[in-house]
Amino acid sequence: MKKNVIYLAGLLVAAFSLSTACSDNGDGLAYSDLTLDTEQLVIDLDKSEEGVIQITNGNGNYKVTLSDEHVATVQVEDNSIRVTGLQSGQVDMTITDWAKKSASAKIIVKRKEELVLSNESINLFVGQPDSLSVYTGNGGYAVASSDESVAVAVIDESGKITVSGLARGRATITVTDQLGKSVTCVANVFNPLLLDRTEDIYMLETGVPFEIHILDGNGGYATSVSSSSYLDCVVEGTTVRVTGKRYGKANATFTINDAENISVTLRVMFIDHNYLDNLNLYRAFVPEDAPFQLSGGVGSVVHSPEFRHSQLLVKTSTSIVATGYCVEFAGDLSVGGKEEAILFLVKRGKVDLTTEQPVTDLRIDKVEDGWYWVSFLTAGKTTRAYIVTRHTN
Repeated sequence: MKKNVIYLAGLLVAAFSLSTACSDNGDGLAYSDLTLDTEQLVIDLDKSEEGVIQITNGNGNYKVTLSDEHVATVQVEDNSIRVTGLQSGQVDMTITDWAKKSASAKIIVKRKEELVLSNESINLFVGQPDSLSVYTGNGGYAVASSDESVAVAVIDESGKITVSGLARGRATITVTDQLGKSVTCVANVFNPLLLDRTEDIYMLETGVPFEIHILDGNGGYATSVSSSSYLDCVVEGTTVRVTGKRYGKANATFTINDAENISVTLRVMFIDHNYLDNLNLYRAFVPEDAPFQLSGGVGSVVHSPEFRHSQLLVKTSTSIVATGYCVEFAGDLSVGGKEEAILFLVKRGKVDLTTEQPVTDLRIDKVEDGWYWVSFLTAGKTTRAYIVTRHTN
């Protein structure tokens, strides 16, 4: 009896050992863990296109997936995974068996590559870094500049090169990889062309130069205009003078260039005659719209002493389709500031009361020979609007 007890105990120990060597999937059957002979396979294409990973433990019926099939392909043969390298790169391999056990490995495919950069030269401004990258290479990159007073460069593990310009000039950036291959890129560093004005010019007065000053650049400054009939533009030293030559909605541009062909272009939207000159011209200008000028226009000037209320209007003609502007305000028609000012559009020959728009700082600036000059500010604008009109007989 004692021998039977000892024999039974031995069976229990053996069964326990088997259960610890295999795992249970929940259906009462035990399966082996899936293991490989390596966690990383390196294929050097300069020596061989293939490599093998052995399955050291598993349950058969294997399925292999790759994170990038452009780098390598695989084929399972019994307990061997044959890997074929296609191009330099890294790919993650995952293998799963029929028992849903899995294992993974990294495949590295390499070859001695030519060291090539994405750019042979790079243009950048002082204080404004730019970047290029290693297109092909062998890793382990280092970078150096021929003149660190002009430009410096750093490179990260992925081969991205960041170049920072420090002063105007030219520096050669040299990149070297871990196999001793090297390549160069020329960094051309310029000063940015900086002006004391970056916004378009909304309005110019004919014959009155508008000055713009060059704060930084590369010398050799020159100017050009898109329409010589509307604009004149000259540069003296670092001062640019642009002058309007002709009344109208210009939308003309002028361009400033420097010796490095760096340029800035600004637009002139409107060109106007002196607001207080030019009698016998019915005119109106409102920043939201194009100005118009008429030599045979129609106007009206109305004042009601009883209601202490006035109205000034200008429109294109007596036609039923005439357009224009009208301002109403509290006060008489004498020179000076007025209150409670409202702007209306004239549509189809009549004041359109649905277009009411409050305006501020309205004043009659000049009265002469029956003509009235009234100016004001519309909402959100710093350029003053105006109407020049007289009563049409």
